[in-house]
Amino acid sequence: MPWQFIDSSNNSRSNLTQVKRHVMHEYMRQKRQDDGTQETEGKPSKSHNTRPRTKRPKAGQKTKKKSTDSTESECGQLAQEPQSCSEISISGQRPNSPLSQGIDYTPAIRCQLVSVFLDAYLPSVSNPHQRIGGDFTGALPFRLGDSPMLDYAITALCAVYVGSSWQDRMLYREGVESYARAVQCLRGCIERSTTTQDMLYVTAALQTYEVVQPSQHGMAGWSAHVQGCRALLRHGRDGSDSALNDDELYRHMQMVIIAEAVVHRKSAYVPNPAWRPKTRTLFDQGLDFLVSGTSLMAEIRRLEQDRRRDKRTAGHRLLQECVRMEGELNIQYSALRSCMGFPDLWNTDEYEEHESDELEDLFFDDAFCFQSFPVAQVYSLHWATQLLTYMAIERLCCILDEPVVPGQPSAFLFTRSYRDIIDLASSSAVMICQSVKYCFSPGMNAFGVQVLFVRLWLANQFYHARPGFEKEYVWCQRIIRKITDSGFQGAPDFMNIHWPPLRKLRNDT
Repeated sequence: MPWQFIDSSNNSRSNLTQVKRHVMHEYMRQKRQDDGTQETEGKPSKSHNTRPRTKRPKAGQKTKKKSTDSTESECGQLAQEPQSCSEISISGQRPNSPLSQGIDYTPAIRCQLVSVFLDAYLPSVSNPHQRIGGDFTGALPFRLGDSPMLDYAITALCAVYVGSSWQDRMLYREGVESYARAVQCLRGCIERSTTTQDMLYVTAALQTYEVVQPSQHGMAGWSAHVQGCRALLRHGRDGSDSALNDDELYRHMQMVIIAEAVVHRKSAYVPNPAWRPKTRTLFDQGLDFLVSGTSLMAEIRRLEQDRRRDKRTAGHRLLQECVRMEGELNIQYSALRSCMGFPDLWNTDEYEEHESDELEDLFFDDAFCFQSFPVAQVYSLHWATQLLTYMAIERLCCILDEPVVPGQPSAFLFTRSYRDIIDLASSSAVMICQSVKYCFSPGMNAFGVQVLFVRLWLANQFYHARPGFEKEYVWCQRIIRKITDSGFQGAPDFMNIHWPPLRKLRNDT
């Protein structure tokens, strides 16, 4: 039975079920052929889960249609020139090794699986010219066939996400096996000290896999891939790809490096300058501010741990750096509001048909509704940096045992109390929480939820460490459970990493 493409931009339940039946039929047929059995003509294979999906409807289907069409065009090219694993030796393996025979390499099937994954993963963007910061997955259909190693990684991510979403054990198991093969291939490339563009995409796909379905190593597996990011980025561009794809891959890698740096209070490694996007956006500026915030927090951590260091001199210097950064953030915030406008409050009537009473009770009553997803990314990134800065100032107050903080000369504030800093931090945390509902709204899909990780982690950390915010902390835990239910099984391990507790001030005023 020849493979037939299905328009996956049609997200109706019956169509998605049909896609699944075709994908699973082809997987089972290919596996039977590999085992030397003959497929009976006219006998359809049964799917063990043909139940319609219960996901909420997606917006912006017209935009998705364009993406799917380009995917199918690429699939047609790959189908004309199939690349079998036996033609290429990976990681020193012989062509006839189990590593090269365990996966179905039919290009059409891989492309269809990626198309279904992208429809469920990427948010709908009403304006096709608006770029989603850090979206490397949009380039995956055009990377299929570049190398067996990359095909393993792409199949692992797509199969595990789709398989777990549909509760399909066969597809899920295929993803787990492909992950192991991709890691083995990547290890072989590292041992040979080779660096290719494919390795960057493999690392990015495996990072996302670890968030969707953590391996046996838990968060250590995710951190290992982040460390691989740092090593690969030191080599810079190889000039083989378009600037757009490279820029989005760079932004993704920078975001995951920042995420690991924030939770472990490390300085986010600034990659090779040759990798920085030539066209700087507000999103890039926000990432730069957050990198600076991680550097300040890393210095504060070293100050806490070094008992021989003069804490007062170094502490006051860091405090001045934090206040300076706070002033720069305020200037940027004014520019953001002038350029993008402040987000409106959520219009419940517009979305009530998509919301159950349970969801309505889960989110903040005064949640934000942004003009677009890229605008939400920029604003939430800014609030996260503000919160990180105020949390850094708070820690310095505890180290120095001083309840008085320098003010902003531009705002004619020369001193502020420790309680003022807590109130400012609380305000930033609340705005992060107000943006959560938008990221869960129809059409945002899995990527919209994934964007919350670092932002919500900071709010969760702030509420966890301070008395008086127990209600807000419980709310964050409910959102973490909802993120987990959205397909990110690694969310609890990531979100519940906590910094060491603060030393209380003797005179908290």
